[in-house]
Amino acid sequence: MLSARLNSSEAVAGIGYELTVISAVVIGGTSLFGGIGSVGGTVVGAALIGVLQNGLQFNNVSSYTQSIVIGLILILAVAFDRWLKSRVRR
Repeated sequence: MLSARLNSSEAVAGIGYELTVISAVVIGGTSLFGGIGSVGGTVVGAALIGVLQNGLQFNNVSSYTQSIVIGLILILAVAFDRWLKSRVRR
C-alpha cells in the first residue's frame, strides 16, 4: 500500500508496521493462539486501526505514544479472545 501510494519503493519501507499489521489482524478476529480468520474481519480491523491512528495523529499524539496505545489495544484484544475461549469451553 505504501509503495502504491508513493509510486516508489525501498527495501526498508515497511519497517515499523509489524505491530500495526498484527493488531489489525487480531482485532479482525484472528486468534494469536491458532484459529481461522477472515479477510472481511481483517479489513475491518485494519480500518479500525487506521481510524485510531488518524485520530491520534490529528490530536498531535507522539509516534511513541501511538505505538503504546496500539500495543495496549492488541493486549486487550488478545485478553478478550482468551476470555471468550475460556467461556466457550465451560
